[in-house]
Amino acid sequence: MRVLVIEDSFEVQETMRHFLSKSGFAVDCADNGEDGIELATVTEYDVILLDLNLPDIDGFEVCEQLRDAGIDTPIIMVTARSEVADRTYGLNVGADDYLVKPFSMEELVARIRAILRRVRNRAEANIVLGDMEILPDLVQVVVAGVDFPLTPKEYEILYYLALESPKVCSLEAIIEHVWDDSGNPFSNAARVHVMNLRNKLNAASASVQLKTVKGKGYALCIV
Repeated sequence: MRVLVIEDSFEVQETMRHFLSKSGFAVDCADNGEDGIELATVTEYDVILLDLNLPDIDGFEVCEQLRDAGIDTPIIMVTARSEVADRTYGLNVGADDYLVKPFSMEELVARIRAILRRVRNRAEANIVLGDMEILPDLVQVVVAGVDFPLTPKEYEILYYLALESPKVCSLEAIIEHVWDDSGNPFSNAARVHVMNLRNKLNAASASVQLKTVKGKGYALCIV
């Protein structure tokens, strides 16, 4: 899943980027409100992490502008402001969650995944399709009870397709959600990763297969 971090502290930015990347997320960063609004407007993110003490625009105003622009991406405010009035105001202007610094990165990841489950109407953290189980907390996949090793990008593609299953996802949508802003939508790399993932599923004789829907994209199907 693709996350936007709007945070002016380079150290905090890099800590989030490093931990979220290890947890299977693609991460983009902005160090001010204007750039954050621009990124959130032109890119489809799954979650936005928003600091309040930004150098140009207050985080509350960033949240309001995004909601006024019709952007309904879940927003988690991450800030040192701990007053109840700030929490209440943040939720009232459109934030989905409010996390006070300092916090553990494990808790942040858990809150992100909880929001993603809520948005997709999923009750459980793990995803089960046929004989395959995806365990996001461990960044692990099991097929027929056996560990199913994947590269980081293969895992992220599989996780995204599983979340969207049985929906057909275009290659552009996969790139949008799985790669950060360094991704090249004209690169053949995404197709290669999809092909490798499909070959691994076939080789494992998994009951879940990755199908190409001509002219539309890719989908996971139980066979």
